[in-house]
Amino acid sequence: TAINSWDDLSQEEQKIHLKAQRMARVRVAEMRLDREDALRSGAAVRDIYSALQTPIDTARREFLQTFLSQSPTMVDYLHVEIVRNLANDDDQLLGASYPGPMV
Repeated sequence: TAINSWDDLSQEEQKIHLKAQRMARVRVAEMRLDREDALRSGAAVRDIYSALQTPIDTARREFLQTFLSQSPTMVDYLHVEIVRNLANDDDQLLGASYPGPMV
């Protein structure tokens, strides 16, 4: 069955989605704070992914194992946060080597 809205999710699924959203926000905030210079220089050359590849890949693996592999309704909230908060809603700033959303 297709999940069309938040209300279609069970209460348990909603809790998992909220945990996933929180984890994504925290990981991206950590990247912004811990790697501010790398983020700025990556954005300047429109290749944030290369500048932050290690923390992004680590977060992607963790998100995949913890959430995407556990829930058939999961959204790639990590990708959403990366685009929104590292690339200021401009996915082109992530660079050509960025692997894109996991789902």
